[in-house]
Amino acid sequence: MADDGEHLSEQTRHLWLGGAKRSYPGSKKHPQGRLFAPIGSYTGDPMRLHPENWLKQSDTPAHDDTISWHGSEESSLPRSDEYEHRAHESGHGSGPDWSTGEDDDEMEDFSVDSKDRPMGEYGSVVGMHFGSLAAASERAPRPFMHPARLPEGTMAAPPRGSFSTPKAGGAIVGGDYRSNVNIYNEETGESTKDTRWTDSAANYAEKATDLVESGKTLAYRNDVEAKGSTSFRTLPETARTWSEDVMSAADPTSGHLASKYGWKDDTSFRNKPHPALVHLAEAGYDPVVLPNETGRTLSSYKDSYQMSLPFGNPNTPNQTAEDAARVAHAKDHNAASTARREAFDAGRTWTMRKPTS
Repeated sequence: MADDGEHLSEQTRHLWLGGAKRSYPGSKKHPQGRLFAPIGSYTGDPMRLHPENWLKQSDTPAHDDTISWHGSEESSLPRSDEYEHRAHESGHGSGPDWSTGEDDDEMEDFSVDSKDRPMGEYGSVVGMHFGSLAAASERAPRPFMHPARLPEGTMAAPPRGSFSTPKAGGAIVGGDYRSNVNIYNEETGESTKDTRWTDSAANYAEKATDLVESGKTLAYRNDVEAKGSTSFRTLPETARTWSEDVMSAADPTSGHLASKYGWKDDTSFRNKPHPALVHLAEAGYDPVVLPNETGRTLSSYKDSYQMSLPFGNPNTPNQTAEDAARVAHAKDHNAASTARREAFDAGRTWTMRKPTS
C-alpha cells in the first residue's frame, strides 16, 4: 500500500507540476513502453493556456494561430453580429437621384447587396473587424481593446480575378481580389507580391461576404488605419476569446471539457488547464487593453520611469544645473514615452478584467 500511495502521490504531483509529456519505460508485460502511466495520469502543462502564453508573448506560446485586436465601446468582446448601427437604413440610395436606371422599376436599393445582406459606409457590415493595436487605436478612440484568437484553419486566401460592386450614386468599387503590392524586405533586400486581400475586396466583394458567412477569416491589407498592416474580417463566432478557449479545452485523456460552460469544436485545445485558470475564465475574466489608462500623458507617471542624473553636456560649458536638469528630464520623458508606445503597440499593456456591463 505504501508503494501504491507513493506512486499515486507522484502522479498527482505530475498532474500540475509536470512538464512536457514523457513516455514510461517498458516492462515485461509491455516491453515497448507506454506514453501514459497505467493509471492514466496526465503530465501536460496545466499553465499552457496562461494568458501570456495564449497571447503569444512568452517563450512557450500556446498555439500558432493569429492574435488580433478589436476596439470596442463594450467592456467585453461582442459575441454576436450586431450591425444595425453600422448598416445603411433600408432604401439607402434608392430614388431618381441615386438610381442607375431611368425607370422606378430599375431603381436599386444600395442598403443591401444582391443577396439582401446589409451594406454600410465602408462595405458589407456582415462580420467583425480585427487588426493591430495601432490600427484599432487609429480607427476611433474606444475605451476597450479586446484580443481574439483567429484560427489559422479559417483563413481564406483571395481568389484569382477581380470584382465589381455598385455603390449609391452610380459609383463602382472594384479591382483585383489580391493586393499584389510589392513588399520590400529590408533584411534580405527581396521584393515579393502581397498575397493578402485588398482592403476594398475584403469589404465590398460579395465573394468575401460569402466566405465570412461560412465561418472563414479574411486577412487583408489595411489601406486606412496603420496603412499596410494586416486586418481581418470574420464572424464573431469564428473568433475565440481567452476565456472561451480555457473553458472549451478538452482533457486529452478523457475528452472532458474544462468547464460546463465550454463547447467542443475543431478549434478547441487538447489540454487540462489549471483550476485557477478555469475559475478566472468562468468568472468572466479576459485580457484587455485600456487605452484611456495606458495612453495617459507621462506627467501622471512621474515615478514610472528612470530619472537620470543631470550631469549636463560637457560641450555646453555655460549650461546651468537647472538647464541640465530640464534636458535630462526631457530625454528621460521621451525615452519612457517611446517605450510605453512600443509596449502598447505590441499589446503588452494588457490586464485581466471582468466585463463591467
